[in-house]
Amino acid sequence: MAVTKAGKISIGLYMSDTNPKTKTNKVATVAFRATSASVDAYNGAADATARAATAIGNLLDALENLTLGVLKNITVGYVYEENIAPPAADTFAFEFDKFLISLRDDVNNSAVKTSIPARNDSAIVIESDGTTVDITAPDMSTYVNLLHTVMLSEDANAVTALRAVISS
Repeated sequence: MAVTKAGKISIGLYMSDTNPKTKTNKVATVAFRATSASVDAYNGAADATARAATAIGNLLDALENLTLGVLKNITVGYVYEENIAPPAADTFAFEFDKFLISLRDDVNNSAVKTSIPARNDSAIVIESDGTTVDITAPDMSTYVNLLHTVMLSEDANAVTALRAVISS
């Protein structure tokens, strides 16, 4: 198992058309690999002015000159990829078979959700309703406790898990 580290840039741009379901503006994404030097320079810059003077800052400026979209966000960092073979077809590891985890923002009580795709039912305890996962049972509680340590809401607040269910 070899892990490779690669620089990555992801740029989100607001579009003028809206999503029919949510009535919010659509977001187009431009993403590509980047040199480590450019990632380090951008992330190491002391403030917005210094970031704008880096190669990535200049790239963003050039991109904004070439699009009618409006910059929504930029993610500059590293991707760590493992070159392990995917699961065999008879494993039935599907993205849509998931554990859905509901959490709350600890400050404003907003709903926060995440999921675990290709769920492993042998690693959890299912409650009597047949779909709710016991988040205090060993494997799920380890994951949930680590979510509490690592995950933040969109407002950058700590979150608390309320429940987990099997998707249907």
